[in-house]
Amino acid sequence: AVRLHERVTVLANSATLSVGDSAGLLHQLGSLYYVQRKYAEAESLFRQALAVLDREPDAHDGGRAALLNNLGMLCGHTGRKTEAITLLEKALVVWERTLGPGHPNIARALTNLAGLYVAQGRYRDAEPLFKKALNIAETALGPENLLVAVVLMEKAVLLRKTDRKGEAKMFEQRARATRENQQNQHLGRGTIDVGDLQTFGEQPRGK
Repeated sequence: AVRLHERVTVLANSATLSVGDSAGLLHQLGSLYYVQRKYAEAESLFRQALAVLDREPDAHDGGRAALLNNLGMLCGHTGRKTEAITLLEKALVVWERTLGPGHPNIARALTNLAGLYVAQGRYRDAEPLFKKALNIAETALGPENLLVAVVLMEKAVLLRKTDRKGEAKMFEQRARATRENQQNQHLGRGTIDVGDLQTFGEQPRGK
């Protein structure tokens, strides 16, 4: 792993790769460290990747938004929720500007941001974001898509925390049914989602 890290870092900083490819290599390795919960290494690589993209500030918006999202999720997992919210809000702005308001990545960003609000006890701020995310995901991808299940499960967490256990159960049941019906479906790994990894110290929920 150390040798791979060194090789990727050297390659990413070489003149032979484009800015986008260099940042992409650093981002991919950082995401691998993230999944392994090696947060310090992941954060360093994410920030290096953002610095690389800053060489061409008017390009690479998609990669920049994904990095901001993933760095925000990392900050949330490591207790820096205020910084995390700032990063996720920036990611959301970039995605809305470049992809339009109805793109699935907007639903991802809204769900991630709402999850942070829930972690801070900001339930009133979180609820409309979940509602918007669910509407986008269902419209863009269909009601049986796994991204819809992710939003449903995260909304159920909010409902349980606000003592609406009956509603939460219905959301959970629908999410589980969707996951069971779509076992061969996957969300991709361009961005880190609250449903993919352990959420802010809580026990992970299975897909």
